[in-house]
Amino acid sequence: MADPRFYQQAGPFTVADLCEVTGAKLLTPDLAAREISQVASISEATAQDITFLGDKKYRASLSTSQAGACLLSEAMVEHAPGGMALLIVGDPQRGFADVIDHFYPPQVATGIHPLASVDPTAKLEDDVSVDAGASVGAGAEIGTGTNVAAGAVVGVGVTLGRGCSIGPNVTLNYALVGDRVIIHANAAIGADGFGFAMGPQGHRKIGQLGRVILQDDVEIGAGTTIDRGALGDTTIGEGTKIDNLVQIGHNCTIGRHCVIVAQVGLAGSTVLEDFVVMGGQAASAGHLTIGAGSMLAARTGAKDDLPAGGVYGGAPAKPIKLWMREIAAVARLARPTKKK
Repeated sequence: MADPRFYQQAGPFTVADLCEVTGAKLLTPDLAAREISQVASISEATAQDITFLGDKKYRASLSTSQAGACLLSEAMVEHAPGGMALLIVGDPQRGFADVIDHFYPPQVATGIHPLASVDPTAKLEDDVSVDAGASVGAGAEIGTGTNVAAGAVVGVGVTLGRGCSIGPNVTLNYALVGDRVIIHANAAIGADGFGFAMGPQGHRKIGQLGRVILQDDVEIGAGTTIDRGALGDTTIGEGTKIDNLVQIGHNCTIGRHCVIVAQVGLAGSTVLEDFVVMGGQAASAGHLTIGAGSMLAARTGAKDDLPAGGVYGGAPAKPIKLWMREIAAVARLARPTKKK
């Protein structure tokens, strides 16, 4: 149950309303007028709640659920108890996301807090929020509906598109950000890339003159760091989702709709093509390409280019079935031998 101290709820809505929102087919039309007040998990839902069944392993929980309504696939209908409003959708989890957005719409902009610092040369469109302690630098531009949370820094010349959410203590420098981008607390975007001319006389810092470009609908997790390019740009493609505590080095190019899980590290000039998935603590050496649609298991280490569409594991990365056979072979070798 969402805590009203933190989340502003709309509703209640009828089952018919929620069918319209999700595009669901109502298998129980006699329940179309039933009012639904809240969203809830399948095990905690009451008669006033809507839930969903996205994974068939929870079908036993559906049969005992007290929910007033449920989003589910047609294949799971037989497991539903009597009296429950059944909303049939192709992807119940995605439908539930639509319901959550309907019950909890974006909060209304609160304007510029008197304790915020906004340079007079910055350009802010209507309905922008800048919270207490946030700073917006000279020449920065912020689009309609964007919120900059407490303590965040929008640096000189940075542009933020419309409908963005910039979390507490985020720093944004040398960055161009598209629409509907979400950046969670303490992320650092646009810091120097790790560039040095090494030598016995010391390590000479090389100026980093590029930018970070975040395209539309990107999400960046808390504590993630994305370095700006040395001469070109570091680019994150539209729709890509990056988890907490990820490090992306300078001049990396991340394609569209990639998924990068916590503690991944990408060395400079790595290229991820579209729809790549990297599991937790996976990593890449620099100057390599991971092909479109590839999936890297947790803690995989890529040292060479990886072809598109593969599933990889291990360090160095190899096709996951080969890696699993190697693990099994080592396990067999490690078993104690029977004494004669």
